[in-house]
Amino acid sequence: MDKERKRAWDKIVSCTVSTNPPPFDADPRILEWINHEARHLKGDAEARTLHKAEQQALTLFKQQKVIIKACLEEDLTLLCDETDKALDLAHK
Repeated sequence: MDKERKRAWDKIVSCTVSTNPPPFDADPRILEWINHEARHLKGDAEARTLHKAEQQALTLFKQQKVIIKACLEEDLTLLCDETDKALDLAHK
């Protein structure tokens, strides 16, 4: 039995690496396996892509938050200064 199994594996390997392998539709299980693997890989790729997009969006959000906070603080400082000047002028 082991000799038959080895011969079968050798045939599979030689068909796989040969320049003229049998057509995929020669064995419907090959197409079944390919479709199964494609579905599995597609799901993994979508999950990795979604995770990467979320991480990039979070990084961008944090960068923008720092910039916006600095701009708002600057605007608030200017408003406070202008309000102080206006109050000083009103009291004179």
